[in-house]
Amino acid sequence: MPKISKWVWLLAIAVLLLGALLICKLRQPQAVYYKMSVEEIDRDIRQVSLQSWSAAERVDYYSSKFLGAPYELYCQGDGPYARYDRLPLLNLREINCMTFCEIVMALSLSDYYIDFFNILQHIRYENGIIGMATRNHYTMADWLPANSWCLDEVTAQIGGEDCRSLTRTISHANFFAGKGIDDIPVMLPDRQMAIDYLPFAALLSHEQDLHSGDIVALIMDGQAIFSAHMLLLIKNGDSTVFRHASMSAGKTVDSPFAEYIRAVQENPKYLGMSFMRLKDRIDWDSHSSRHGKFRPTIRPISRWEWQALPARATGRQHEIRSVVVHHSGVEYTGQPDPKTVILGIQRYHQEENKRIDIDYHFLIDLEGQVYAGRPEEWVGDTETDYDPTGHLLICVLGNYEVQKPNEKQIASLAALIADKCLTYRIDPATIRGHRQLTETLCPGKNLQDWIDNGELQRWASERMRWMQ
Repeated sequence: MPKISKWVWLLAIAVLLLGALLICKLRQPQAVYYKMSVEEIDRDIRQVSLQSWSAAERVDYYSSKFLGAPYELYCQGDGPYARYDRLPLLNLREINCMTFCEIVMALSLSDYYIDFFNILQHIRYENGIIGMATRNHYTMADWLPANSWCLDEVTAQIGGEDCRSLTRTISHANFFAGKGIDDIPVMLPDRQMAIDYLPFAALLSHEQDLHSGDIVALIMDGQAIFSAHMLLLIKNGDSTVFRHASMSAGKTVDSPFAEYIRAVQENPKYLGMSFMRLKDRIDWDSHSSRHGKFRPTIRPISRWEWQALPARATGRQHEIRSVVVHHSGVEYTGQPDPKTVILGIQRYHQEENKRIDIDYHFLIDLEGQVYAGRPEEWVGDTETDYDPTGHLLICVLGNYEVQKPNEKQIASLAALIADKCLTYRIDPATIRGHRQLTETLCPGKNLQDWIDNGELQRWASERMRWMQ
């Protein structure tokens, strides 16, 4: 029998130990939110916010944190000092199908715990105003329209010609009367509404059209209501499940896609499903509301205020992944006024360079005022040979080969960069000057120095921590 070297034995022992450690780790209970403290949840949300995850990946992650959470039909209300429903304003220990979906949505849109709490109220209530009268009670009639700022209704997009339409009369008066409430001061009038749904018979053939993270309403055949149950759809590899807070199971579970559909379609009161999807980009300022995003933002001087010319065509869309700093390249001491200068830059870009619009997304004057340029969702332009796709272009008025930027400009530049880094989940350490991407003097050595020595990145990072 050949002699086995001691190194082979040591390697075998190491492999066995590593296997044992992996088994132990797999057997450890998962850290779930319904058993964690607020401080622990806050730390976890902050860690997730640093990842470049899609909305679907966040929904998958956060919903998994509630697997096994106890089901309780009446678990959440308007808080202990409410007039009508004094259940907790937030309950992470027990959930029902609706609060499960709302909580996961709010977590998926948040960067830290306070963010989550505020966004949740904007999902649950009209404009975030807490109360029985302003709560989005009916899923399809109240909740979905009120959350158009963060949700798209995608049933017709998924089902196409297989979709069916359903019309109901929605009555808040009857709803509140059923709860014994007869003194609500403000109430929506009765209204007739129609929705799209995908019948069970067609659902299996559209599995490939569904996205992981889709929010699902189980549609019922009732006189005054559309939705009977709320679920999340999760895809992992070849597996598709409905993740939901189940009354029958008494907890949050994963139900295999085909099995669940076969089970519910046996009940004649259920007709099919409707689908909603979180937007990848949220307009937090839409409809004159912040929608609970708990941080101040830069308010640029609008194109209308500096009398911008209209864009000559629609720009090419892109996803912003980085920030690039430019200068205008012409020495500037404040005259003429910055609005006139910016309009002149736009005319030059449009007329001389044949661009669709001003090249830059934002511009900053000597007083640190920020001006809105080309729409952020459109790719910028450049006279040099680098591709600006994916870059947010910020121009500081002046020639910083010969001038030095003042403190107001640097402070505004750092604040704008911080705001956009939070919005687009960009690491401020990746900020670059134009000259770092191609052969050019832009943004001038005196402005580039702030990037090369890391001071601009440090200012932006500090501003981000304050904004959070």
